[in-house]
Amino acid sequence: MIADENSDNARAVTQRWLASAQGEDKFQAQMTLLNTDARLKDYGAMRQTFLDAQPTDATGRLRLALFANTFAVNILTNDGREAALQVLKAGERALQDAKFTDDRQKDQA
Repeated sequence: MIADENSDNARAVTQRWLASAQGEDKFQAQMTLLNTDARLKDYGAMRQTFLDAQPTDATGRLRLALFANTFAVNILTNDGREAALQVLKAGERALQDAKFTDDRQKDQA
């Protein structure tokens, strides 16, 4: 129970950070929120954050897409097909117009 309580506290702090952040800081807050919600297994909250996420560079775009791909099965299992498709589309959208200069990132994308 302490771990859940700590994660709930981390979520509250991260949501305050997210509310006041802009640009790269906002995306970092969104990624932190995704990690916190993953620990809490709150896949509905994760889905919403995936839809709201705003990566600011190619690396962030790739991180979001890889994370979406990683959690799509969990979201499918817990929230259904439509929710999982929304998350995968958010990951795909993140990769659109990304300018990858690193060959490794291009391969991962």
